[in-house]
Amino acid sequence: MRLKSQIMPRICSLILALLAGTLCYAAEQKLVFNLSTEPKSLDPHKANGVPEAHVILNLLEGLTRTDAQGNAVPAMAEKWDVSPDGRTYTFTLRKANWSNGEPVTADDFVYGWRHCLEPSTAGEYAYQLFFVEGAEDYNAGKSKDPATIGVKALAPDKLEVKLKAPTPFFPSVLAHYAYSPLKQSYVEAHPKWASTPEEYMVNGPFRMAEWKHADRLILKKNPAYYNAANVKLEEIVMPMITNESTGLMQFESGHIDYTEYIPLPDIPRLQKDARYTTAPYMGVYYVAFNNTRKPFDDARVRKAFALAVNRQQLVSAVLRAGQIPALAMVPPGITIEGGDFRKTTGDYFKEDVAEAKRLLAEAGYPGGKSFPKVKYLFNDMEMHRIIGQALQNMWLVNLGVKVDLDVQEWKVFLQNRKSLNYQMCRAGWIGDYLDPITFLDMFQTSAGNNDVGYKNPAYDKLIGEIQHSADGAKRLQLLRDAEKQIIGTDMVVAPLYFYIRQWVKKPSVQGIVSNPLGMVYFDKVTIGD
Repeated sequence: MRLKSQIMPRICSLILALLAGTLCYAAEQKLVFNLSTEPKSLDPHKANGVPEAHVILNLLEGLTRTDAQGNAVPAMAEKWDVSPDGRTYTFTLRKANWSNGEPVTADDFVYGWRHCLEPSTAGEYAYQLFFVEGAEDYNAGKSKDPATIGVKALAPDKLEVKLKAPTPFFPSVLAHYAYSPLKQSYVEAHPKWASTPEEYMVNGPFRMAEWKHADRLILKKNPAYYNAANVKLEEIVMPMITNESTGLMQFESGHIDYTEYIPLPDIPRLQKDARYTTAPYMGVYYVAFNNTRKPFDDARVRKAFALAVNRQQLVSAVLRAGQIPALAMVPPGITIEGGDFRKTTGDYFKEDVAEAKRLLAEAGYPGGKSFPKVKYLFNDMEMHRIIGQALQNMWLVNLGVKVDLDVQEWKVFLQNRKSLNYQMCRAGWIGDYLDPITFLDMFQTSAGNNDVGYKNPAYDKLIGEIQHSADGAKRLQLLRDAEKQIIGTDMVVAPLYFYIRQWVKKPSVQGIVSNPLGMVYFDKVTIGD
């Protein structure tokens, strides 16, 4: 008995030590994700950039979200029914709460959408809601009654939405953060809610814990989220490392788990690294021209600059990650009427230095003589600087025009672009859903993202016809006509290349859900050993 009494405590001690060791070595459920830049805003009606989307989509949850293929799946909406004519959607909301314990109701969606459309809000993406009956007229001030907007609460858990025309992809549109719910009483009582971490009320899987401007954001798990039991990640640290080389160095030294910002010179080396991945991306990188100021108020000048760029050289010698030269606005990969829109539509122009020179001469600048001093504006990232230098050289060699480069911090850059305080600048657009119109409707006169100052009543009419069309074949032709107008005829911007997504990620990070639309969700992430 004495022997047993000596052995048992030792066995118990060994078991406890093993258990303690297991607990000590369990991987910390914290993700360090390079956000790259300071968000302009985290108000879903004021934000309009990729960094902003990465944050907001994990704080606020709309009726739907998108899966890895970019298709709509239920989120706050548990299910929905569509009327036989395709114009009325009835959503049944799941039982869910805000982070302050109040229930998420259909009225929160009604208020959120109305708030986005309110003219005084000046919502960046208000035009995204124009599929909804009455939304455009209310946003334009033609109607003063918000009840004329086709969204209403039938019950706390029932939301009815009436559309202008049948829109089969509407559930995918709803995944955009512009369609987020907002609690009216809370927003009105906390006017600075979107910029104050402790006041940022959420209904998504994470809450904002810290926002140290120009340094980092920290998100933490939201215990009030309806699916919190299945969210394993406890914390997301989002440093704002603008310099791609610094970000990669931080990744390779183990301080960052995941970054989408890759230095161009490092791509050949990283392509041999299993931690580096590329994937399709529904986006286009382009040169934006200020259509309201000389010399780019002249379509001939815009076309000359567009035709003078060697896109194949740009993607193969500069970018080197599989990007595709863009001679149109809508990228490949969007199926409509049984075919790929880009492949069945073709291109709207071709590179032609001789024609570029002729157009510039016709506009009054033969050989680039007497061309005014111009600047190409971009935000402070290495990639944009390298692309700017390549363009600068092509325009000098092919047109005889000297272009100065002007770099600005992200928020300053966005403000100058929004206020048309530039001559030409770098720009990019990622589709918000899988339909060509998401690359075209931003050039409407009243669109919040019309950052080139393009005004064309005929084009506005075209977009309106597309939004109202229930005839698939007719709609396809209208989409082609619209793209031809802005690129083939007016060249309001100069498309350069279609994006490819690329990132480096530690093998221990599993479960990141991302898709061709660039939407990234962290609620299924786990950190392994």
